[in-house]
Amino acid sequence: MRWILALMVLLSTVLVFMPVYQRRLGHAGRWGKLVCKGFPTLMCAAFAGTAYFCGGDRYSLLIFLGLCVCTAADVLLDVHFVTGGVLFFAGHLFYMSAFCTQQPPTWWSLPVFAAAFALLWLFLQRFRSGIRSAGMYCCVLTYGAALSVVLGLSLPMPFLGLSERTLLSALGAAVFVLSDMGVCHSVLGKVSLRRNAFYLGIYYLAQLLLGLSAF
Repeated sequence: MRWILALMVLLSTVLVFMPVYQRRLGHAGRWGKLVCKGFPTLMCAAFAGTAYFCGGDRYSLLIFLGLCVCTAADVLLDVHFVTGGVLFFAGHLFYMSAFCTQQPPTWWSLPVFAAAFALLWLFLQRFRSGIRSAGMYCCVLTYGAALSVVLGLSLPMPFLGLSERTLLSALGAAVFVLSDMGVCHSVLGKVSLRRNAFYLGIYYLAQLLLGLSAF
């Protein structure tokens, strides 16, 4: 049943909420657009909340809290970008805690973290000229380090103990990092509306995968 609901969430997100947010459907005002941006993540949080309140564990709770924080971040990112970024960082901290609950860090986490951070650093160099202050550059690097930790904790999990949860966790984390790279590209580079929609779509997919992993 939850997979049917997940498909309905995906379809409503792609066909309704994303077009309204991007002004390709309807004439919603500013607050209407913000609601349409945050509501898909809230639906993902509802999956995790259902899992937790119907006998879930600590992992389910932490994923639920992370999704709730990211819902607020979705809205605030368009109101005050730095505040939204800080909330997304907090959401990642909840995800890290959840992954540690499911599978304590192992030595495999270190090479994954190192490789992820190196790749993210190389990616960031393409847009270095667009980051004007050293302080903001340090903040972006810190966020990149957090993303690398998320990957270091999640990607080894299916190989250490394959299950539906560990597979969804790893996929969700990986797609989330790709979406954050897309946000970086959108903010610091020049991208088309279609590409922006693609980046937003894979972000919602990542949150849905993490929400489903709570079961």
